Parts: sequence; C-alpha cells; structure tokens
Amino acid sequence: MHAERTPNPNSIKWVLGQPVLPGPASAFFESPPASAVSPLAARLFAVEGVCGVFLASNFVTVTKRPDLEWTDLAQPIVDAIKGSLAAGEPALGPGSEPESTRSEDGV
Repeated sequence: MHAERTPNPNSIKWVLGQPVLPGPASAFFESPPASAVSPLAARLFAVEGVCGVFLASNFVTVTKRPDLEWTDLAQPIVDAIKGSLAAGEPALGPGSEPESTRSEDGV
C-alpha cells in the first residue's frame, strides 16, 4: 500500500496492492455508514478527523478535516485499512446494495 497526493490537500489516495471493489464500482461516503453498508468506511470514519471516504477499484481516498494534519492521521488510517483487509472484511457489505437488487425476502 502506498499514499498518493491528490489535488485536494485534505485528501490522500491510498493505493492498495489488491482489489477494493470489483470492476468499475465505486462508493462515496460523507458521513459514517453502518458497518453493514461498508465495514471499511465505518473503520475509517472511526479515525478522529476523517470526513470523507471514496472507495474504488484498487484504492481508497480519505478526506480529513482541514484543521488536522496528515502526520497525525496517516498511521491510524493505514491501521484501519490493514485491519479491515486482515479481517477479510468486504469494502461494501450487504447493506450497500440498492433495494432494487435485493431479493424479495431482503437477503
């Protein structure tokens, strides 16, 4: 995993050596989702100061509050991503599926 700067100084793109989401899928969260929606985003929002999470094919972009420094947030963010990967958690959980794609019994 490595970090890349983005045009937004409050966002860093964390490129992983493995898929985060399949194909062209992506997801953006501006507030903490339930862990059933996105276990990975929920872990990242647990880091004080995280205010946005974008998930895509092989990367995670995290946005922080402007009043905080990346030097204080980088390690907890890396720990959250690695913890999620080590636990085998999916980036998006079953709660992330649009209602139209679920079967009638809600499974």
